[in-house]
Amino acid sequence: MSFLKMDSNQNLQIEKEEWLSEARLMAKAYNESYDEAKELKRLARRDRNGDGIVTADEFEQIQAPQSDSRGAPNFFFLMDSNDNLQIEEQ
Repeated sequence: MSFLKMDSNQNLQIEKEEWLSEARLMAKAYNESYDEAKELKRLARRDRNGDGIVTADEFEQIQAPQSDSRGAPNFFFLMDSNDNLQIEEQ
């Protein structure tokens, strides 16, 4: 997922409709169901300041693997595949 690809109007921000549009495309590409409520929650978690948009800085934070104080990857965030802050059996 590329910030510039998601930012379809090239204003250096990802608005709600841009986020949802990309989510619909990804669901279709991977033959998965699209859940708008889930995507809105996902957008809200990434929108760190709650202004309704994801900036380049906020996007970089979500793209970078979370790490511990030593810089080692925190595998919790990598294993949380549905982004609900829980690791569940699949």
